[in-house]
Amino acid sequence: MKIATAYDHLDIRIEERPEPELHPGSLLVDLHACGVCTTDVLAWYVRGKAPVVLGHEAVGTVRTVGAGVEGFSPGDRVFYHHHAPCETCPFCLKKQFTLCPQWKRNSVFPGGLSQVVRVDAASVKCDTLKIPPGMSWEEAVFIEPLACSLRMAKKARAKSGDRAVQIGLGVMGLVNCFALMAYGVKDIVALDLTPIRIQWGKDLGIPHVLDASTPGIVDKVRALTGGGADLVVVGPHTIEAMETGLALAGRGGTVLLYTPADPGETLTVNPSRLYFDDLTLTCSYSCDPEDTREAMWLIQRGALPVDRLITHRFPFDRTQEAFTTLAAGGEVLKVIVYADETKFRVK
Repeated sequence: MKIATAYDHLDIRIEERPEPELHPGSLLVDLHACGVCTTDVLAWYVRGKAPVVLGHEAVGTVRTVGAGVEGFSPGDRVFYHHHAPCETCPFCLKKQFTLCPQWKRNSVFPGGLSQVVRVDAASVKCDTLKIPPGMSWEEAVFIEPLACSLRMAKKARAKSGDRAVQIGLGVMGLVNCFALMAYGVKDIVALDLTPIRIQWGKDLGIPHVLDASTPGIVDKVRALTGGGADLVVVGPHTIEAMETGLALAGRGGTVLLYTPADPGETLTVNPSRLYFDDLTLTCSYSCDPEDTREAMWLIQRGALPVDRLITHRFPFDRTQEAFTTLAAGGEVLKVIVYADETKFRVK
């Protein structure tokens, strides 16, 4: 089988490797398609893992079912999560699943961008889902990304009547906006520096889409949000974007960091303002089994315009190009890699 191994940031090599062994409680799955996440092209993040088989927005077809597995059969179309909690530790019992000691252990071997993967028992047990009839493969690729955005909305305590700001309108910024809408937030201001992304935001119906480079943008956004936003979601990993997010929050507001800054960088905050304005500064990482199920349910009901969020599709042998295309930015949103030519662009 073919795998796509990252040896460095944007150094992706197609290699041949034996298919993984089937373990008790596991599944062997033939990859159909895998989305490329922005973290897959984040230099420090990739270099900390390399060499590694990246990819975690994967969907495929069950080939073989391991001993003891119930509820799955060969031929089932499935979404499988690369992280899985133990469900019994103190963190899991408090539904803080991403803090579970088991969480960081990859439950998909050798990784998402492999033509055949073993989905290990932990993921099979709690976060492998049958793709519903009528849901396209490309819609299913968005289960994990939308689930991450839904976790963001929960962490930010989003609710109807909130005035929200989304900083950054890459694909996840746009998905974040739709997640907020699913939680009843209608008054959204979105900011970006790239003209094409600003236009995409307008075309997709985001209520207010502004150029972040506009002089006096902070004052303009604060005026649009009645003196400051109830919640601000900061997509970019730069300290400048995070500082802007804090400046845009109104009294009693929440600022959520959606992406980590580079290691070693420091965000300076004014504790007095946090205290007297009763601000909450928080973050949101990944998603859990409850989020993925909610995401699938919402996608089934048309809550996410998937077809309008995909800009590039590549066959497996061009995975390197898929990564460099996303990293280059500009006129790119979601990039999807297909397992082979016969499946390329087939829903």
